[in-house]
Amino acid sequence: MSGRARRRWLRGGLVAAVLVGALTVPGQAGAETAPAAAATAEATPPSSLPDPASPNRGPRPGAAAATSTPLTAEEAATRGSSEPAPRPEGRTAEASAAIEPVTGAASSPITDKHAALGGDAGVLGPAIDVEYCGLRDGGCHQDFTAGQIVWSPSTGARALTDPDVYREWEAWGLEDGPLGYPTSDTFCGLVNGGCGQHFEGGSVYTSPATGAWAVDAATLPAWAAASWERGLGYPTADLDCTLQDGNCLQRFERGIIYWSPTGAFAVPRGPVEARWAAGAWERGWLGFPTSGQFCGLRGGGCGQHFEGGSIYWSPATGARAVAADGYGRWAAQGWEQGGLGYPTSEPFLQVDGSYGQHFQGGSLYEKWGDVRVLPAAIRTSYQRHHWERGPLGGPTSEAFCGLRNGGCGQHFVGGTIYWSPATGAAAVRGLVLQGYEFERWEQGALGYPTTEVFCGLRGGGCGQHFQGGSLYTRSHVADMANGWVAVPVLEPFLSAWAAQGWERGAWGYPLSGPRYADGRTPYPMQVFEGGNKRLVDGRFI
Repeated sequence: MSGRARRRWLRGGLVAAVLVGALTVPGQAGAETAPAAAATAEATPPSSLPDPASPNRGPRPGAAAATSTPLTAEEAATRGSSEPAPRPEGRTAEASAAIEPVTGAASSPITDKHAALGGDAGVLGPAIDVEYCGLRDGGCHQDFTAGQIVWSPSTGARALTDPDVYREWEAWGLEDGPLGYPTSDTFCGLVNGGCGQHFEGGSVYTSPATGAWAVDAATLPAWAAASWERGLGYPTADLDCTLQDGNCLQRFERGIIYWSPTGAFAVPRGPVEARWAAGAWERGWLGFPTSGQFCGLRGGGCGQHFEGGSIYWSPATGARAVAADGYGRWAAQGWEQGGLGYPTSEPFLQVDGSYGQHFQGGSLYEKWGDVRVLPAAIRTSYQRHHWERGPLGGPTSEAFCGLRNGGCGQHFVGGTIYWSPATGAAAVRGLVLQGYEFERWEQGALGYPTTEVFCGLRGGGCGQHFQGGSLYTRSHVADMANGWVAVPVLEPFLSAWAAQGWERGAWGYPLSGPRYADGRTPYPMQVFEGGNKRLVDGRFI
């Protein structure tokens, strides 16, 4: 044999010898030396691919992703099926001719390695050829019955004992290719009968179900963060760098690792990945992942950050995307741990082009870059008013609490919503709101609203009930034109007015608020359309 370029592995009984005698290392931790990009600084990932950052919950997502174009149905059906760039050819005939046999040496790093692995009776068996040197950087190799030992000054002597691993390395150009020299022995005993081996520029992993595939050094940290073959499973394809802007992906049994300028991050198969796929993957508004997936959140949830936002999932809410603009306010509320909880809707556009989003404990509404939080208690009334499309419009303030009896409120373009534990939430708007302000809001005799504003009364009037009384307008349009406000009706007049048939009865609408007995008014009185009503000796006259 004149050189390793003509080495052939699978010859009859050699298969059994390799499978029985492969070096067994229990899991990833058993590898002798991790590839340089994962454990040292020696290897250099492809120049177009930056070193990935460690995935974690991390800061808020970055600015919106680049302009995106949705995938067509045909593209979605064939996604990732394009052929990767051609692999380098193996050593050329000229290079093989330069490799010279080593004769007369009693000992070398390769013979020492062979002896350390049991010699002729060990995993490699006896030599079937002499040692050859003259490889790149002064390296050497020697073939044995059940494998090969390769040595270089920087990586030491390493044994290759799995034929599939060797063939994949050979397909990428042996030590002259991007993988470079091996930095560990072949290790087996992985899940589902898998084996692997680390090289200067990456690793090769194989399993009976997937075959052997190379994993670039820049991808390995993301795969490690996703629990290696125990998490994402084994690689099932070569690196594919046909994505937009020259970015790359590599498929694994249970997910995909993506490369972009933000780093390499795994997207495991599951509800988060399904939501991302529904939005056209990296071509949608979410863009590329900027973190790995993190789980163990409240209620068994998971999340992952992307260029344009984040996706969060829980068993109760499903997977929902949160836009980057709203993420900061959600984060300030404590993410899913805070009062808002998990998102329950996707971001939606409002009539004016701004956006909103619903959560378990409230909603976020954005206006000109200013994001407001609506607590769930106030949201119930807002929903009854048809959200931002109704008469209230969008929120103009944050919710304010600490009101009388533990109440809260929030201002909107067209009114204010008030809430208390005793009354729930109701909106006060229009002339009724002006009358409510005149009566000192919830601090006055009216207290909190107990109904929404109701209109369609006689003559176009409107009204609203409160804990301590009611507010009425005769004609909402006319009263607004005349600068009038809603008039309060309090007890004892309210019950008597109701008994008379409200505004449809003989008393008609109230024209002024009630006046009570004082130095100038001996009896309680209130002016209605039907006249002045006084309470004398328990009777209205």
